Amino acid sequence: MKDMFLWIKNNLSHLFSLIGILLTIYFSVYYIPQYSEDLKHKRIEGINNELIGTIQELVYNQQQIDLHDIETLIKGKELRDNVNYPYSVDELLIQVQESFVSNKFITLESRKKLVETIDSIRATIKPIKDQNELKEPKKFNWLSLFSALLGIISSLFATYSLASRVSKQREEEVTERVIEQNEIFQDKIKKAFEFEEFVGKKLELLYGVESVIRQGPINTGVDFIIMKNKKPVFAVEVKFSDNIVSANTIYKLIPLVQSIGCPVIVVSNKEPSQLALNLLNKTNSELKNKIKIITINELENIEHIIQSD
Repeated sequence: MKDMFLWIKNNLSHLFSLIGILLTIYFSVYYIPQYSEDLKHKRIEGINNELIGTIQELVYNQQQIDLHDIETLIKGKELRDNVNYPYSVDELLIQVQESFVSNKFITLESRKKLVETIDSIRATIKPIKDQNELKEPKKFNWLSLFSALLGIISSLFATYSLASRVSKQREEEVTERVIEQNEIFQDKIKKAFEFEEFVGKKLELLYGVESVIRQGPINTGVDFIIMKNKKPVFAVEVKFSDNIVSANTIYKLIPLVQSIGCPVIVVSNKEPSQLALNLLNKTNSELKNKIKIITINELENIEHIIQSD
C-alpha cells in the first residue's frame, strides 16, 4: 500500500495529464457536438411553439389563413433562427388541432368548429408523394466534426507528449539508479580495500613485514599468509560486508583450508550469524586445520586465538 501511494505521488502530474486527455476526448467527441445538437432542438422547439401559437390566434379570431400564409410563417422563422423546420405544413396543423382540443378553457362546440376550420385548410394541401424529397437536405454539422477532429488531434499530441515525458523520466530514473548503484559499489570496493589494507598493516606490526605475505598475482583464495621459518603458520582472509558473516563463507573456506595446509583466520567487520557459528563448530571438529572468525577488534589477540583449542 505504501509503495502504491508513493507511485501515485511520484506520477501525480502524469495522472492529471491523462485525465486531461480523457476529458478533452469526451468534450470534443461527445459533449460539444451533443450540446450543439441540444441547442438546435431547443431553437426548433421554440419556433414550433411560436408557429402553433400564431396559427391558433389567427384561426380563433376567424382570420382568413391559407397554405401560402403558413409557408410564409415557417420560412420567416427558418431565416430568423437559421434552422430547417422539420415538420410539414400538415404536421404543423395537426399539432394546432391537438392544442385546440386540449384547451379546456374553450367550449367543446367551439373547439369542434376550430378543428373543422383547420381541416378545411388541410384539405387545400396538395398531396405529395414523398414530403422528404421537397425538404432541404440536412446540413452536415461541420462544427461537430471540427470539434471532434480538433479534440482527437489535441489528445494525440497530448498523449504523445505524456508518453515522451514518462519515457524520458524512466530513462532518467534508470540512469540515476545506475549511477547511484555504481557509486555505492565503488564506495564498497574502496572501503573493502581500505579495510584489507588496515588488516595488512596491523599484521605487519604484529609479525613483521617479512613474515606477512600478501597474495597478489598468485591467488590462493586468502589475502595474507603468515610465515615462520619459511613455513605457513596460518592464513588470513579479510571479509568486509554490510551484513553478518554467513554460512556460505564457511562453505567456501573448507576446501581452501584443506588445500593450503594451515589454519585460516577470517577477519571481518561484522559478527558471524548463528548458522555460520554452528557450521564452523561442526567443520572444525572434522578438520585438522581449523577455521576461526574474529572481528577487527580482536585482531590484537590473533596469536592467542590461533593457539587456542
